[in-house]
Amino acid sequence: MEYAEPDYMLEASATTANDPDFPKLYGLHNTGQTGGGNDADIDAPEAWDTTTGDPSTTVAVIDSGVDISHPDLTNNIWVNPGESGTDSGGRNKATNGVDDDGNKYVDDVNGWDFVKNDATVFDSGDNLHGTHVAGTIAAEGNNSAGMVGVNWKAKIMPLKFLDANGGGATSNAIKALDYAVASGAKISNNSYGGGGYLQSFVDSLKRADAAGHLFLAAAGNGGADGIGDDNDASPSYPASYDVPNVVSVAATDKNDALAGFSNYGATSVDIAAPGVGILSTVPGNTYGSLSGTSMATPHVAGVAALVKSSNPTLDDAGIKANLLQSVDKKSNLSDKTASGGRLNAVRALPDTSAPDTTISSGPSGTVATTSAAFAFSSSEPGSTFECRLDAAAFGTCSSPDQHTGLADGAHVFEVRAIDAGGNADPTPARGTWTVDATAPMAEAPAQSFVANSRLGTSAVPIRLGWSATDGVDGGGVGRYELQQSTNGGAYANVSLPTSTATDITRSLAPNSTYRFRVRAEDKAGNLGGWAEGPVFKVAPHQENATTVGYAGGTWTRAALSGAYGGYVKHDKTPGAKAKLFFTGRNVAWVAPKSAVRGQAEVWVDGVKETTVDLYSSTTLARRVVFSKSWASSGSHTVEVRVLGTAGRPRVDVDAFVVLS
Repeated sequence: MEYAEPDYMLEASATTANDPDFPKLYGLHNTGQTGGGNDADIDAPEAWDTTTGDPSTTVAVIDSGVDISHPDLTNNIWVNPGESGTDSGGRNKATNGVDDDGNKYVDDVNGWDFVKNDATVFDSGDNLHGTHVAGTIAAEGNNSAGMVGVNWKAKIMPLKFLDANGGGATSNAIKALDYAVASGAKISNNSYGGGGYLQSFVDSLKRADAAGHLFLAAAGNGGADGIGDDNDASPSYPASYDVPNVVSVAATDKNDALAGFSNYGATSVDIAAPGVGILSTVPGNTYGSLSGTSMATPHVAGVAALVKSSNPTLDDAGIKANLLQSVDKKSNLSDKTASGGRLNAVRALPDTSAPDTTISSGPSGTVATTSAAFAFSSSEPGSTFECRLDAAAFGTCSSPDQHTGLADGAHVFEVRAIDAGGNADPTPARGTWTVDATAPMAEAPAQSFVANSRLGTSAVPIRLGWSATDGVDGGGVGRYELQQSTNGGAYANVSLPTSTATDITRSLAPNSTYRFRVRAEDKAGNLGGWAEGPVFKVAPHQENATTVGYAGGTWTRAALSGAYGGYVKHDKTPGAKAKLFFTGRNVAWVAPKSAVRGQAEVWVDGVKETTVDLYSSTTLARRVVFSKSWASSGSHTVEVRVLGTAGRPRVDVDAFVVLS
């Protein structure tokens, strides 16, 4: 014999007080409906958003009998697979009087009665305690009847060791625990207490711990005075057994205050849960309210079953850690329980929801800087982050995340939050932008005459055109600046019709020299250098200039109103020629147009360029009727040949204008 010790009598930890108001389950969801404090509850509805339980999770109710015919419990009662179905003789295993599964208990299809030592887990007249406890743990949910347990679907394994008066032998409690462990239950609710320390109970608890079984125990309801005691000073067993798989539970009321009857202990009591005026199932297909740490403990058992349902691989240590680390901290419980708080179902559940990641600042659009810094945050405090740039591998980062030396072109920054449960945001936050750190290169302004334009009497319209290349990124030019220098003077700004205009017509004075320069700024703000055009002079050669020669026909100089200088030379003879020898990069022939004027060929450097028709239904003076430009200045000839058009043979030379 290893040891001998007394067989203490144990009793239910319940203070009965009927409350017919259904379904005011403030312990699950408290909105003040019973006069209590808002959210003084375990946040069950929030937890149910994640899981309402799983029928593969079994909770042993080591207590008085459980009325397994109660409509809110009957579908959630454990069925022993070894004692269900038919045997080889076709008999119902549940009633064949045979120990079909070889566990030394005959016909234990739903559990066992350790008081009468039979398979009937509820007898008429049994104490209502076990049925009440079972309902808080796992009354069937969403069935439009009665009330709902913390866990809607978990299976209840009724293990009766308390008699009709609520008392039972410790030895039978130990047998019940051993049965639960052997039958595969990973959680048991133990809402009872009394007697002293027993090594046999410790040994049973250790066996349960080795099997990954969590033992939830009521902390106790004080002594005869009904006032809760300090379990640190006066242990209450089995809640006070110092074995890792034991969770000792105190009771709180609808205002999160420690119940006056509840035992407590800064080191020996682990957690608190609602235990005052708790509505639940009672035998006879009805409902009633009870108070006690016995009513608080099944709240914890139901949440433990939710945790196990969400993560079946968790052992008793893992479930216990989730329960105690996720409590709602309460100042009034800080020195009354080891966790310092009241049970919270949703926080106890394994975190399976991923956080949302938000980028609060960072570059966008096109920017000139080759560095970037992104600030970001997570919807779940305490998250860590992983970042990547331009589809590289994700790596650990923190906000703000900075990058330097970025090349011109498009870039993509991505960041994802990872919460404490290891859930990563499946849709990382993205920031896209373009780096344009290369200034655009402008092309020097090119000048040309404006076709069919009218020369002023003291000015010549000249078109200036330019462009720019904005590097490899292609962000585009945002604006141009054009400046003009006259007769070697300082540059002065020239107003443009729009910020991105690429040409403009300027009226320039004859016999003055000009130089234009242009620069471009791209959309990212990079300002390029000046591109200078050549110095040029606007040089008019009037009809009687020595540089203009005439041959063939009879070229006649005549006054003409509106002509440049007031005179023109004209001829009607086919083949008559007017020729200019010049050095420059642009040349224009200026002549009047009217209904009596005909056609002429234009030859440049001995090659025919075009035929010009000087006809116009209205008289037009000083018109640029032909122009030509070269990339660089050079010596050229331009020749006008009269064609003698029938009915209107006249061709005039008002002037030639050269940009030299």
